[in-house]
Amino acid sequence: VEAESKEDATPEFWVKKLADPDVKVVDLRQFRAVMNSQPQSWVEAFVKKKGLIEMLRVHKHRPEDKSLLQEIVRSIKALMNNEFGLTTFIHSGGAVRTLFSYLLVPDDASRLLILQLLTVISWFSETGHSAVLDGLGHVQNLEHASTRYHILQEILMEKTKNVSLKTAGLQFINAVVNAFVRPEERVFHRLQLS
Repeated sequence: VEAESKEDATPEFWVKKLADPDVKVVDLRQFRAVMNSQPQSWVEAFVKKKGLIEMLRVHKHRPEDKSLLQEIVRSIKALMNNEFGLTTFIHSGGAVRTLFSYLLVPDDASRLLILQLLTVISWFSETGHSAVLDGLGHVQNLEHASTRYHILQEILMEKTKNVSLKTAGLQFINAVVNAFVRPEERVFHRLQLS
């Protein structure tokens, strides 16, 4: 039993587990607990072995499973819980775009956490802000929308009673718009919201 628990704690085990199309919500919860208890070297090994890629692919296996999506987003938060993880996530080709695509799933709990993570990414660095703008454009293309802020407008206009979600949407918009240095850019992006 002890050997199994040591194996369960290795990055290799979790990369393989996340690549399994039958991965369960309980597995993702355990993965998140393991990742939260490991040093940065563990996270580095996990990323090096393509763990981030496999983590982002989990939702493709069962896109209708909202519980699975919630655990994936919580796992992404655990990964981004330090500078290495956050920087790696921002610089990983397509990770921010994938996180944005998760906003298309109508699940308030996931959307709330996603908007909080995207706000941090936008404020973290110029590269993060650029990745967020790219992600907004990606969702705009997926939805064939007229503006990059369309998904946020939908969230804000929904008849949901979830005030926290709407607040997170507004905070995210402010983070994106206020990160521009030039006032003309801020005005341009605010106009896209109307």
